Amino acid sequence: MISVTSNEELMEHNARIMIVEDDGITGAYTTEMLESLGYTVTSHEMDGDAAIERALKDMPDLILMDIRLHGKLDGIETAYEIRSQADIPIVYLTAHADMKTVERAKVTQPFGYIIKPFNNKELQSNIEIAIYRHGMEKKLKEFKEKLEDEIVLSKKLEGQLQNSLNDLSLAKLLMETVANGITDEIVLITKDYKILWANDAARKATMDKTLQPIGMYCHELTHQTGTPCQLPDTPCPVMEYYRQGKPTPVTHVHYDSISGKEIYVEVVVYPIVNAFGEVDKFVHVSKDITERITKEEEIHSLNNTLEQKIKEEISLREQEGRLLAQQSKLAAIGEMIGAIAHQWKQPLTAISALAQGIKDSYKFGEITKEYVDETVAIILDRIDYMSKTIYDFRDFLKPSKVVDEFDLKDTIEDVLFMFGDMLSKSNIFVTLDKGRPSDSYIINGHANEFRHVILNLINNSRDAIWSMWEKNILGREKKGEIRICLSKDGGKTAVTVRDNGGGIPEEIIEKIFDPYFTTKSDDQGTGIGLYMSKTIIEGMGGSISCKNIDGGAEFKIEL
Repeated sequence: MISVTSNEELMEHNARIMIVEDDGITGAYTTEMLESLGYTVTSHEMDGDAAIERALKDMPDLILMDIRLHGKLDGIETAYEIRSQADIPIVYLTAHADMKTVERAKVTQPFGYIIKPFNNKELQSNIEIAIYRHGMEKKLKEFKEKLEDEIVLSKKLEGQLQNSLNDLSLAKLLMETVANGITDEIVLITKDYKILWANDAARKATMDKTLQPIGMYCHELTHQTGTPCQLPDTPCPVMEYYRQGKPTPVTHVHYDSISGKEIYVEVVVYPIVNAFGEVDKFVHVSKDITERITKEEEIHSLNNTLEQKIKEEISLREQEGRLLAQQSKLAAIGEMIGAIAHQWKQPLTAISALAQGIKDSYKFGEITKEYVDETVAIILDRIDYMSKTIYDFRDFLKPSKVVDEFDLKDTIEDVLFMFGDMLSKSNIFVTLDKGRPSDSYIINGHANEFRHVILNLINNSRDAIWSMWEKNILGREKKGEIRICLSKDGGKTAVTVRDNGGGIPEEIIEKIFDPYFTTKSDDQGTGIGLYMSKTIIEGMGGSISCKNIDGGAEFKIEL
């Protein structure tokens, strides 16, 4: 409903008024007069530009505008700019009421003229009339807009009502056509099971073709029985609706109207609510699911067979995983034995020389107590070094069973300490870039497993460099280079291993982490090193990837 504001509501004596007057004395006098009448003066502006800016900012209830203003804009031009951007009523203050000025002022749709000089009564009456008129115009405009909207809405609703009636008629025809075209049996029943309407499929389903479904009970049509369906063999879908509080499909056994054979049927009812909010009818739908039941039985049998095969496959995979792990350990042991042999070569040579020296000294009678003590000390020192080497390599091979914190930098340095010298003897040099000194590389995991990963990547790069030398792609005088870099990127730690071994052919780079995939001969590689490295890193919650770079390959571990 549209309401109209009373005169008393529009006559607001505490209205906010803005004064635009270039004469300071007149402006101050007007301000004092307005405040004595109970009005609030928002501001007193003396030129047009300032008045426009302030009016749009303060949005007063009324503006008293002097027509004659100093500056590039007079009062009429200033009023025009304000009225074009905001709905603020304007009353002109002027000592000049000539027709030419009045005609110009009309364009701004003023709400009154006050001729200077004026008194309190004239000022108040003009302000109240202007505010009242502005409020009435605003209400009338809103009333007109609402009235027009209601007229449009009324016409729209009238058209929609007629369209709805037409649509209902068409919908009824369409629904009957669709329902008769559906192969499922659809009937409309009362809450006490009496059939009010049936589609063609339901009419054809009755074994006795002389019977008409309308007026029968649903159990008479579907089960040829005089009593409603009951648990446990034939649950009633209407009872299930009341029990479950929602449409619930139930499975029945019906009889085919042509062959008389048993068929499986899924039955469900959907409630229809009357004008009083009560369920008084149901749409009863019967769907032949014999084929689905047969398929489900076949699938169940197939699933049992597949489940057994999956168990067998998992067992084979576990055996294969253990075999791969064992092969990886054997490969690591092979590397260890070679490293131990390299580490022991120098002390064994020294001990051999000392033994030969003892023999010569005895021959020439040069053995003294001091000589024996010095020789024994040197031999014991070499043996101690060899013993320490064995313990270092034993710790390297010892499996890590407990997840613990370890420093990536220290772990990589352990690998380089044990194998770097042996690689440099082969003209392959490994360098470690430790990143920024402030970065920490402490992570949780298995330190020894990570050592195996680094050793695998170094050996992979070593083999690539050796292959380049053997194929004369890289000159023998050209040294092999393996560079390991540590870095931090946000919350991730990255370890990259780069080499100058020529890179990996693009057609196989996606396969290098597959188990048993290798480009080496059988006596040079098993193809499990990179696969085990990937398994270890992913077990630590990280990832490993590979790409070709200029002159070689780069493996990147992210943890």
